[in-house]
Amino acid sequence: MELTIKEGANGIHTLIVFNPGEWLENGSNHIQTFLTAAFATIPNPENRNVKSIYDLKKVFEQLEAYGRDYFVVFAHVDQNSGIFSECKGGLLESLAGLTSFKNRVLGLQKSRSRDNLNQFERCFGFLPALVEGSDPKSITDIGKGDKCTYLKIGEYSYSAIKFALQDYRDRVSENVSENKHGFIESISFQGGKFDGQTITFSRELNTLIGIRGSGKSSILEAVRYVLGLTAQMDKDYKDSLVKNVFGSGGKATLNVVDKYGKHYFVSRIFGEQINVLNESGNDLNINPISLFDGVQYFGQKDLSGSTDHENSLLEKLISGKIGQPSNLDSFVSELVGNVERLLDVSKIPQQMPTANGRSYYTANRT
Repeated sequence: MELTIKEGANGIHTLIVFNPGEWLENGSNHIQTFLTAAFATIPNPENRNVKSIYDLKKVFEQLEAYGRDYFVVFAHVDQNSGIFSECKGGLLESLAGLTSFKNRVLGLQKSRSRDNLNQFERCFGFLPALVEGSDPKSITDIGKGDKCTYLKIGEYSYSAIKFALQDYRDRVSENVSENKHGFIESISFQGGKFDGQTITFSRELNTLIGIRGSGKSSILEAVRYVLGLTAQMDKDYKDSLVKNVFGSGGKATLNVVDKYGKHYFVSRIFGEQINVLNESGNDLNINPISLFDGVQYFGQKDLSGSTDHENSLLEKLISGKIGQPSNLDSFVSELVGNVERLLDVSKIPQQMPTANGRSYYTANRT
């Protein structure tokens, strides 16, 4: 929600994002309770730009008293009703010691002044994420703006967004990074063990976490089966997993995006051939592996039983980014030689007698 906080001539427009699982629970609306208190003596608080009775410090104190999770983004910070425009003088400095301010402020919206950012960092010792916003006056205006902010998140949830803003150097960007490789966007099931379910993947690293028997290998083997990859080891076990997932007449469909951004649908009914359709629904009659730059498949036993040199396996996984194995071998040899020389030096006795019988002691230095 957007709250106008009583500060400065116009008030400060502040976006407060509440964890819905904590603020809206068991039929209780703690957000509304907070708002009722924030506008306790003000008539028609629903009117636009009506200021609450709380100043910045009081807002954080009241929100913290609920013991529920939330975070704050200051809106259009350089304009009227922005924190930099309204907080003149030493007001920002007075908030520097407020722990909740540092912990809860995760974003500054529409920041355009480097001087203001420097002032913020001097006062608080950190800079939050710099984000954009559409500042809509109606539902239809949501998302309309000159600039965008993109968040890298693993799911559509409050926790994922909060984490992205906290890790903004790696998860907040003004642009979507260019796609340079094909990837599986999702897998959908019809019939069988996962009937009606769709699992969405990232185009980068995906991790399936679960207890034994929760279905991690089942999903991996379903992907392998739809792509037509042959199981090299433990074939009977893997085939039984696939049969269990698909059942009789079950079907799985991969939504695949190639490195040019084109979408394809790769589907397979258990026991039948693979179909590859383009976005128009035309059957291309091609091998689905051709949609990728290269596919490497390793089950658990494939990895543990691999006879490949570790460098060779790593080379396959990261496509030639570690250089030639011979380069690595030369560095290892150099390191071994240096260690051997250090060990030889350590053998020098600490006590060295002189010709006249006196002894001198040397201090070992590392």
